Amino acid sequence: MHKDYQKLFESFEPVEPPEQLFHDTMLRIDAKKRRVAMYARIGFFGVTSATALLVLAPIWNGFYVELTQSGFSQLSSLIFSDGGTIMTYWQDFILSLAESLPILSAIGLVGSVLLFLVSTERLIRNVRALTRSNLVAF
Repeated sequence: MHKDYQKLFESFEPVEPPEQLFHDTMLRIDAKKRRVAMYARIGFFGVTSATALLVLAPIWNGFYVELTQSGFSQLSSLIFSDGGTIMTYWQDFILSLAESLPILSAIGLVGSVLLFLVSTERLIRNVRALTRSNLVAF
């Protein structure tokens, strides 16, 4: 019985794959790699923007507390109430404002806002690229 099968398979001619098969296979593999990378970037930027948004509230609260404790708001209100005196002593006034501004809290606040904006922009860009391309369906 084994010899009959052997004769049967020897009588068949080998089938050649289509010429386009290798190219199509490589295109599908490349599309799969790009889709996986796109999902990874979407996940990373989504987590980054959510974290930056969650951190923004405590940083803002700390900045507000330091701003009120330093007297910056009282000094800056002099611009509207006593403009003539400020124009006379503008150099000293600017130095007093700079000394009373909580720089580290302001840097943290601006950095957190920038991180949120940049990561959200990248997240939106990657989601749009994923939905515009044909990477979603494969």
